[in-house]
Amino acid sequence: MNILIVDDHEESRTYMRHLLQSHDCAVVEAVDGRDGIGKALAYCPDMIVSDSLMPNMDGFQMLMEIKRDEKTRDIPFLFYSGNYIGEQDAELALSLGADAYLLKPMQPGQLWHEIQRRFRKTGKEKEGRYEEKAEDENLRLYGRVVAGKLDEKIRELEQEILQRRETEEKLQALSLGLLERLELERRHVARELHDDIGQALTAVKLSLQSIQRSPDEDGLLRMLQQSIGSIDQAIQRVRNLSLNLRPSLLDDLGLPAALRWLLDRTAGPAGISSELLVADPIDERLPAEIETACFRIAQEALNNAVRHARPKNITIMLQRHGETIDLVVQDDGQGFDLQPSFDRSIKGQSFGLLGMHERADLAGGRLSIASEKGKGTTVTAHFPLRAR
Repeated sequence: MNILIVDDHEESRTYMRHLLQSHDCAVVEAVDGRDGIGKALAYCPDMIVSDSLMPNMDGFQMLMEIKRDEKTRDIPFLFYSGNYIGEQDAELALSLGADAYLLKPMQPGQLWHEIQRRFRKTGKEKEGRYEEKAEDENLRLYGRVVAGKLDEKIRELEQEILQRRETEEKLQALSLGLLERLELERRHVARELHDDIGQALTAVKLSLQSIQRSPDEDGLLRMLQQSIGSIDQAIQRVRNLSLNLRPSLLDDLGLPAALRWLLDRTAGPAGISSELLVADPIDERLPAEIETACFRIAQEALNNAVRHARPKNITIMLQRHGETIDLVVQDDGQGFDLQPSFDRSIKGQSFGLLGMHERADLAGGRLSIASEKGKGTTVTAHFPLRAR
């Protein structure tokens, strides 16, 4: 059996071609109705299987042209389409002379059974059905079907435009939040350098100048000790500043060690009991972007808990399941209403929640937050480890 497939989607044509060729059918393909008419006239197939909604010329228009031409009018014609508004589609298809209107998707065996069954129908049956309705009535029905499909497409486009607008607003809010966060970080670094480290170095300079002028050996020793103390303070402040920007533990020892350090540094000084649970030993290093995303998400979740939730306990859980890694940050604090917080993030009034979601997305993962007033908060990040 020679069959003409008409569909503007390549994957649909490929599926049909493989199915039909597995049953020893010869296959000709066309990409739209206009192309289908040309192929039908050129190859005179034993059957035509067509989509309904296609560019240039849709399946209904093609069917009308096929039935007008004596050379092709008796070729069995099946619609196999995922575009279905209602019974009007099938009614129009049958009134124009189609043998059936089949809905995608169908099981391969069922689809092949329908093709065989329709192929056995006689030309007289098809011709009689085609002449049941006047052509102007067919055109009116066709107009209603096309109008319905256009309405559906317009609704889809409106929804897509709305979703894109919401995405753009979120991206804009995120960009503004990032800029604000960067500016705050710069101000913090500048203040640390000027107020703490700058003052310590100035004190050392003054001490050294005094040493130059002082003949008193005891005074010299005292000023040297003061200078060494000031230098030690400056060194410690530089280390703290560096750790706040990016802890070397994350690069040197990996994620579990960095999370332990983060808990000790964040929860410990606040008097909050903390625990790190690593379900299975993670011997090999995780991809750098996933380690960084997990660390920053945990850092943001911990900071939020310490600042706002007043918890007694905070737990970080890290677990690997085959080719995935899960990070869970849980506290027993006062919790919060999620929607108002997300609304503030979208409006650019708060960066935290949106920033955590964005970090997870950029690393190929997903993030969820569960919180309820009086019942604590759980932040869960899930990352696939397969190559992306």
